[in-house]
Amino acid sequence: IPGKSVITGADGAYRFTGLAPGSYGVQFVTPSGMVPSPADAAADDLDSDASVGTGKTPVKAYVSGDVDNSVDAGFYVPTGLGDRVFLDTNGNGIQDGGEQGIDGVTVTLLDGSGIALPGRVTTTAGGGAYRFTGLVPGDYKVQFAAPGGYAFTARDQGSDLADSDANPVTGITGTYTLVSGQIDNSVDAGLYQPVSIGDRAWIDVNGDGIQGLGEPGLAGVTVTLINDATGATASRLTDASGNYLFTGLPPGSYHEVFGAPAGTVFTRTGAGTAATDSDPNASGVGPGFSIGSGQADLTRDAGLYVPPKIGATNCTA
Repeated sequence: IPGKSVITGADGAYRFTGLAPGSYGVQFVTPSGMVPSPADAAADDLDSDASVGTGKTPVKAYVSGDVDNSVDAGFYVPTGLGDRVFLDTNGNGIQDGGEQGIDGVTVTLLDGSGIALPGRVTTTAGGGAYRFTGLVPGDYKVQFAAPGGYAFTARDQGSDLADSDANPVTGITGTYTLVSGQIDNSVDAGLYQPVSIGDRAWIDVNGDGIQGLGEPGLAGVTVTLINDATGATASRLTDASGNYLFTGLPPGSYHEVFGAPAGTVFTRTGAGTAATDSDPNASGVGPGFSIGSGQADLTRDAGLYVPPKIGATNCTA
């Protein structure tokens, strides 16, 4: 209609007045950098009425004296989220300097209720990076798929910019609420390759603190592994050959406690090499050590012996 174009005010309001009774519709022009909101998502006084494709509202009939203050149009600036999947080499749940990104990880965008959004799947690249763009404001979650041989690290261990956000079991993050124009580049996931720790308890026949050739293993020794950061523990009994092994562990800092069977004591420490020495002190407590993603430390040994007895039997002539 000639002469019937207006520009909204600072508060977004507009009004056409002095109209003759009749049928009218309104057409809105989308501002640069914005996207029309979906139409008819709520009651007339709350929703957007303009078609996403044309910007036009439905035509309504008005009679003498009608005033309709419910013809609205919503627009938003697209939102986005993303960041990085990283290799948590030391298992502390934090993106430390020098820890590399992991390419090829599948990342799926979910709605706030946890349902996958069609067409919103991507793969990390360029150092573990990923990003979802052009999103409607709302609630979202992200699901990361751990590649074979990897596990998720602990979540929420540092600041939002440095932590891992994925649930260690499901790979799904918490909910992110994005408002118009917001870009959240803090949605990360840390992965590691599980580590293994173990070796042997043996009878130190000559008491020199070194696993000598032919010295037998000692079965039934309780070995308790303690994660120094979390306090988590696990225990194993040495087998018939004196061997034990912990597998599927997160990288990190650990120490072990060995339980001496009745009648035995621990041999001396600090003799031989890392592969042949005995690690625990006289109380059975081994030294602390660190192990990185994907590594195996099979040098954690304990030597024990049965103290010899020396004496004489009294004899009478």
